[in-house]
Amino acid sequence: MSDTIDFVITWVDGNDPEWQEEMRSYLPEEDLGQGSSEERYREWDNLRYWFRGVERFAPWVRTVHLVTWGHVPSWLDLNHPKLHVVRHEDFVPAEYLPVFSAHPLEANLHRIPGLSERFVYFNDDMFLCAPVRPADFFHNGLPRDIAALNVHCNARSQPIQQICINNVGVINDHFDFHTWVRENRHKILDPRYGKLLARSLVLLNCPRFPGFFNPHAPQPFVRHVFDEVWEAEPELLREVCSHRFRLPSDVSQWVFKDWQIAKGGFWPRPASYSQRFFFVGDEALAEAQRAADCIRAGKTRMVCPNDGPMTSEDFEVARALVNGALDERLPQPSSFEVD
Repeated sequence: MSDTIDFVITWVDGNDPEWQEEMRSYLPEEDLGQGSSEERYREWDNLRYWFRGVERFAPWVRTVHLVTWGHVPSWLDLNHPKLHVVRHEDFVPAEYLPVFSAHPLEANLHRIPGLSERFVYFNDDMFLCAPVRPADFFHNGLPRDIAALNVHCNARSQPIQQICINNVGVINDHFDFHTWVRENRHKILDPRYGKLLARSLVLLNCPRFPGFFNPHAPQPFVRHVFDEVWEAEPELLREVCSHRFRLPSDVSQWVFKDWQIAKGGFWPRPASYSQRFFFVGDEALAEAQRAADCIRAGKTRMVCPNDGPMTSEDFEVARALVNGALDERLPQPSSFEVD
């Protein structure tokens, strides 16, 4: 199975002046979804460590599909046998381009030329920091996931919560919650979920799916699920793809994850497989230090140092902390890097 798993990573160079000019030319007067906020595009300058982590800790991956607006890092070896540079126009239908939201890209991942049936989707802030195996992502051909129930509490200041509600609305339109519980009880109550089990136990008597726990972590997918959701909800997905910037009415890539879980097409995995650190406000630098310590020690196999609302000054300090730790953990250039 190891030669049939691909990695997909979406990346944007927020410092590219041509990209900045194009984005500004399409930017609406009122950014309702906060889709153009600074932290969404800030350049952390650490993509090379993502490739180093893949080469060192997941040498079994077949192909890395780097999804990009068009820019590529100057240090990247474009002739590397495992690298496939994918521009937006290579897989997103032309009528939706250009886009500056991840949601249209994610909704069309299955259209990437040459993509394997089993693949793992990464954001560019998700790093491998210890060895991983194909079995960490798939078991008997099924994606490994966490089927923990959750309630998404909406707030106008946090449109991602509304998007999660939209995702579960799709699931409730196509799946019966109590049938799912009855047929997947052993997967829902798997002890590997740890303390997340408490949420599920409380929510098992809900009349419909209340929502799922969404880890901000690399996500395994089977490609044909994207075809299934597109067949079931073509108008919704076409509408999402027409949004150049993120809107609260969108669905995200998690709708495909939730669909996999709702149809029982997954296998449980531990909640501790990855750790996210969210840099926000007064706690941003303390959280960045915790992320750096975790990376340096290789405490978890996958780490997500997640940019958030913080000052430009704090951002520079956080970037130095995280990138310094990545350099200590992954000091050797990978074969993806040119001299």
